[in-house]
Amino acid sequence: MKRATERILEKMPNLKCCLSSDQNMILQNETLSKLNEIEQSFLKLAWFFENPTEQNFNLESIYKNLKNEWLSFSLELIVYYFMYDTQLMKALYMVKEDDF
Repeated sequence: MKRATERILEKMPNLKCCLSSDQNMILQNETLSKLNEIEQSFLKLAWFFENPTEQNFNLESIYKNLKNEWLSFSLELIVYYFMYDTQLMKALYMVKEDDF
């Protein structure tokens, strides 16, 4: 499990049972229908963190559904994911350091 996903589950432990990656679209929609908009947004974000090549995440969901602390937390998680759960930003920092 990605560290960014673990941070979501620290705040929303009820989402742990929804993280199964073998859910088809019908099951995903059924799962989402049982959650409020905030939980839906974070579950979709966790699905993306866990399987970014097969799960899309639309930033519109956090724009429309999250406010204040929740919005801030979601943006923090996105940065955290790219810094600690992927190699993408680490490579960027190495390139920048070499440029100086």
